[in-house]
Amino acid sequence: MRRLPRIVRAIASIRYHASTRALLGMCLAPAVARAQLHHPNLSGTWVMNAAKSRLEVPVPDSTIFVIHHDEPIVRIFRTHATGGTLDTVTVVLRTDSSEADWALRGTKLTGRSWWVGDELVFWTGFADRDRPGSQVVRYSVSADGKTFTAVERVDTPEVKHVNRWVFDRRE
Repeated sequence: MRRLPRIVRAIASIRYHASTRALLGMCLAPAVARAQLHHPNLSGTWVMNAAKSRLEVPVPDSTIFVIHHDEPIVRIFRTHATGGTLDTVTVVLRTDSSEADWALRGTKLTGRSWWVGDELVFWTGFADRDRPGSQVVRYSVSADGKTFTAVERVDTPEVKHVNRWVFDRRE
């Protein structure tokens, strides 16, 4: 049996290794995609740190967020305390960017949430007394998991403000 010329053997070797790499790439692609889709877990009880927060609204006496995060669902229970009065809101977010209609104190809202890197973005559109408005909140957790931040932007014809709420994890 005659041996193939060296150049033919080299080309066959390249094709073999290239196809092996392609096959390996196809097999690993789902794992790489899942790794890229990993997002921080926002779960925890978070207590407002007024000294670190920058608010353009009256500062409540205290604010607590309790978050249950089970991807793709994030349940947020927020309570402000001001002058002995509690104001509690519960929001259920879907992180797949699907639209959800809901109501808050008689105002009809439409909301969506999605991930941008390690931040969960929550958009809400509304028409209060036929005046359109929107709110965008960007939620994030510090690398050490001890600080939760909510950067909130409200935009209506009468009100425009940006608040940076900073919370410490309650142990």
